[in-house]
Amino acid sequence: MRRRSGFTLVELLVVIGIIALLISILLPALNKVREQGRSTVCKSNIRQIYYAMLNYANENQGRMALPSDIAETYATYSDQPAGFFMMATPASTLDFVNGVLWPYIGQGANIRTAIVNCPSEIGDVRPTGPASVGPRNYSYSFNSQLRGTSYAVGALTYFHGIKMVQIVHPAQKILIVEEAYPNDTNADISGTSNDQLCNRHFTNSNQGFADGHVDSYSIADLGLNTTGGVSNATFQSMYCNLFSQ
Repeated sequence: MRRRSGFTLVELLVVIGIIALLISILLPALNKVREQGRSTVCKSNIRQIYYAMLNYANENQGRMALPSDIAETYATYSDQPAGFFMMATPASTLDFVNGVLWPYIGQGANIRTAIVNCPSEIGDVRPTGPASVGPRNYSYSFNSQLRGTSYAVGALTYFHGIKMVQIVHPAQKILIVEEAYPNDTNADISGTSNDQLCNRHFTNSNQGFADGHVDSYSIADLGLNTTGGVSNATFQSMYCNLFSQ
């Protein structure tokens, strides 16, 4: 009797079916593990930015670096202590050379790029608003209340900034914001703008707090909604208002 060699077509199809089933079971778990890793790197980035802010403040009588609005470039506001200046062109991109926090983060464009970008965000063209896309080279922004009160110098508006000691309950106040689509580093999370928190980490975002810890929250956890408005005024004030009790 002649021995059969190899597999029949039916046997091959069964094996292929089993492999496909295993892949369908394992792939979501692998994707989850990969995203957990990316979220961990994102938290580390935010923590490094916080320590840059803290070191700058320690060397400047406790005064914090300022967030920059979209039009605030080094050429126009070079005497204002912005953490990171914006580029004039293309708009919505960071100036990786000028800004008082860069010396505390590291030298070289590659290092600076890695720290200010969440690894879950990829590509040079990203959302810059609820219905707009464009060049963007960063993922994080700062609580706009760090700007403090304003004053005029000719036709320009400058800001006094604030000191770290002015922040009430620092363990629950957000300083560094992981936005959905920042177009500058000045994040208005008062619930009266379209600056929205992202949901890229299992529907959560990573937020950096004034005491240095970083945690993951859903948008609703922080009293906001998906259009930048307030869903819970108590939570919004507790987490987003640097000066509230």
